[in-house]
Amino acid sequence: MSPLKNLFKFLKTPLTTEQFQRIDNFYLFKKKSFVVLIILISFAFFLIKMYPSLNIVKIDDPSYYVAAIGIKKSVNIYELSTFPSLGEKVLGKSSNVLPYVYPPLLAEIFTIFSGLDYQTYTQILFFFNMLLSLLLLIGLFLLFHSEKHKSYFPTIFFFFLLNINTPVTRTIHNGQVNLLILNLLIFAFFFYKNNKFLPSSFCLGLACLIKIFPLIFLLIFLAKKKIKYFIFFTMNSFLLVSVSILFYGEQIWRNYLVHFFQNFFGNKKTIFSLLYSSAISNNSLRSFFNQLSQLYNLPASLTSLVSLLLSILIFAATCFLLIKYKNNLTFSFSLLI
Repeated sequence: MSPLKNLFKFLKTPLTTEQFQRIDNFYLFKKKSFVVLIILISFAFFLIKMYPSLNIVKIDDPSYYVAAIGIKKSVNIYELSTFPSLGEKVLGKSSNVLPYVYPPLLAEIFTIFSGLDYQTYTQILFFFNMLLSLLLLIGLFLLFHSEKHKSYFPTIFFFFLLNINTPVTRTIHNGQVNLLILNLLIFAFFFYKNNKFLPSSFCLGLACLIKIFPLIFLLIFLAKKKIKYFIFFTMNSFLLVSVSILFYGEQIWRNYLVHFFQNFFGNKKTIFSLLYSSAISNNSLRSFFNQLSQLYNLPASLTSLVSLLLSILIFAATCFLLIKYKNNLTFSFSLLI
């Protein structure tokens, strides 16, 4: 049998328990210095892989950049009739700037880049995301590694998986801020794991005020009935919003709330909302059913109803699992991620 066939046969054969234990007990996998080396190698590999994305025009970061400049110019960044024209003034008529749909805090943070040209800004954001990917590896190691398990093999294996993870590479390629949010969530749960509720709730509050979806992680503390944590979370969130209002005024938050409630509860949907809800790049459940509706000419009301019912079932199942395994922080965090 040829060496290639032998290799293929070996890869097809599942590892036995004894083989896995032998790998797990390999002496290098028990040394922290080896884990540090693997982290650095992983980061170097990731940097080489993502470097071609440095100078390309991203999909998402122009929106943050234009929103930051809009805040400086006292423009309503949630007004869809004025935001595209602002984007053309800042980046040129050939630019395609997506609407800014996030809470004001993200754009306010990005005002520190508003004095830079777009090319410099996007390069800074790229390297910032690369540093966040390194911090992500460190944070995951701190959060998930158990001192009871002397081998670091599962952690090292996870690092390699992370390097080929499409959402991680896509967030850098598109110029998104999801790595920042993921790091905030990881350190929120790392601090919580060490009974430090104040910094934990601050990290979670900041993540929720950059993008609202991290609010779902409050379900973990609801399942655990951690009232004290909710109090700290409310205090920190109120503090962050107060600082935002102190520097930029309350009108931007009013504009955001009007935009939010019109978008999610209003009868009229924006063109962007309608197009994005059926876009191939949108991997949400709602988008999947909207694409089915268009592909097979199904009634939109039917697919929307099925999507809603499935979402309710998934949410109910998630709540059930969070309550059942409320003492397993690793499982709860992984489930929501």
